Amino acid sequence: MFIGIIFILLSCAPLIPTSPNKDETVFIPNGREIKVMNFNLHFGVELDKGYALDGFRNVILDQQANIVGFQEVTITSGVNGFAPMFMDLKIMMDEIGFKYYYLQQEDSSLLRNAVFSQFPIQNEHTHIFDTRVRLSRSLLDVEVDINGIVTHVLVTHLTHLPEDKTGEERIKQVKEIVAYLSKYNLSEERIILMGDFNSQPDFPELNLLTKYLIDGWNASNPTEDGFTFPSDEPEIRIDYLLFSLLINIDKCSVPSTTVSDHRPLICEISL
Repeated sequence: MFIGIIFILLSCAPLIPTSPNKDETVFIPNGREIKVMNFNLHFGVELDKGYALDGFRNVILDQQANIVGFQEVTITSGVNGFAPMFMDLKIMMDEIGFKYYYLQQEDSSLLRNAVFSQFPIQNEHTHIFDTRVRLSRSLLDVEVDINGIVTHVLVTHLTHLPEDKTGEERIKQVKEIVAYLSKYNLSEERIILMGDFNSQPDFPELNLLTKYLIDGWNASNPTEDGFTFPSDEPEIRIDYLLFSLLINIDKCSVPSTTVSDHRPLICEISL
């Protein structure tokens, strides 16, 4: 009986996030140059391990991102065995240097967005899209004080339907984002929009956004593909970081990792 209990505990070990070395933290810059990352976490389910957050922690540590937008964060979901994913994520991010966070609010969706920041969050808001296809989708707007510079970080996850092509519902969601952006003066305010758009570069819905914001990847890597999905053999680009004019885009990259079904996208920027 005792041996059987030990076997059960050992078999469950990969599901429990382990504590990192306390020296493993992300450096917090004190100037205008920072790194921002977008990362779809695939419900915390690593492709080769099942539910485990250590691989995601290692990617963020390796890349030294200072603000991270996440998609596919859950409170409770059968996809990851009803793991307390958000609480595990919150603990993990705090351990590596992220004191501030905001999770999608005002809706009971199992599929949520979240923002984690090393800089103070002053205000936050969740906009739930009117258009809903199978899963509720949202736009987060987080006002961050980055060493005295106010920056709005917006995170979204647009519908995946229809797959591999443009679609009316996704276009409607993008139009809601454009309408939301109209509250800001994009030539005078610092805006970052990131997310899993489920939209390829030549789709009309993406063109609606790049009329107002700069595509970070195209600005820094105009001759490269920037594929992010699927992570094992990327063949399409559906994850984006877009910026208003006041933000200088120094470098963007797609780290090679298969911890999620998406590869993350990271940009080094100057405010």
